[in-house]
Amino acid sequence: MAEHWPGALLLWALGAAAAWYLLRDWPHVLWIAVLVPAWLWGESSESLEPNGIWWHDAAPAVGTVLLGITYLGAATHDRDAPWRRVLSRLGAVTLIPACILLAFASDWRRVGTIHAGGGVASREIIAWLVAWAVPFAAAWALGGRQALY
Repeated sequence: MAEHWPGALLLWALGAAAAWYLLRDWPHVLWIAVLVPAWLWGESSESLEPNGIWWHDAAPAVGTVLLGITYLGAATHDRDAPWRRVLSRLGAVTLIPACILLAFASDWRRVGTIHAGGGVASREIIAWLVAWAVPFAAAWALGGRQALY
């Protein structure tokens, strides 16, 4: 853990996923829903330069807002399993703090700008791809084809 602390969050999330696969209960779904975004935040903050401030990074903040919206829509009238209600409540609890965090994220103004190396940093491209792909993958997993509508 001292070498790369987000790896511990990933191992914890994998353990929660294995427990969910065996037990099929809502607490493990909740752990997965919290630990996977925490692991991605950790990876993003570890990739910043030493003087970087983790809450200034806009891509994870956007991803968190989108994931909160996805979680909020997990429970519908025709799909009302206990784990879906828990995800919906998690989305309701995290959406406002995520929006506040997004308001304080300051690097949105420099997204896509040219860096000294002559191009857009690959770390930024990957961060933005993950910020959009993870919530859409979660929406697809929760709603199937209905996620497109």
